[in-house]
Amino acid sequence: MIKLLFLICSILLLALLPASRTIPPEAWVTDNEEMDISKEIMIGETILKGLQDNDFRILKPLLKNGPMKSVVEKDFKSSEESMKQQFGELKSYSYLAELQTPMVRNLIWKVKFERKGSSGKMIGQEILFRLVSGSSDGKTVVLGFGFF
Repeated sequence: MIKLLFLICSILLLALLPASRTIPPEAWVTDNEEMDISKEIMIGETILKGLQDNDFRILKPLLKNGPMKSVVEKDFKSSEESMKQQFGELKSYSYLAELQTPMVRNLIWKVKFERKGSSGKMIGQEILFRLVSGSSDGKTVVLGFGFF
C-alpha cells in the first residue's frame, strides 16, 4: 500500500511539474518570516497515527480535498500490509523540519519501526516521512505523503 501511495504521490507530483513556474528566491519564505505550520504538522501527525493504528477512517477526511481523494480503504490496507512487511510495526514518530520550497510545504518526520529479524531478534529502523501540502481556496490540501 505504501508503494502504491508513493507511486500515486510521485505520479501526481510529476503531473504538477509541467504546470509549475520558477519562483524567484526573494519570494521564498525566509527564516525571518514566521509562518504558522501547526495545521500541517497536525495533519502529518494524524496521517502517521492512522498508519500506526491501521485506521483509514482517520486519513480519509484529510485526503478528500486533494489529488489523493480517490484513494480507497482497499488501497490503504494493501499499502499498510506492504509497509509492515518491509519495515515492521510503526512504533513512534517525531517532527523534524520543514524544507524550504516554493509553492508547496514539505514537512519531514523521523519514524521508528520495529520488526523481527530472521533470527527472531527485534530490529529497529528509522525512516523519514514526508508530507507535501498546498493551499486551495484558502484550505490546506494534502498533495502527497510517503516514506523515503
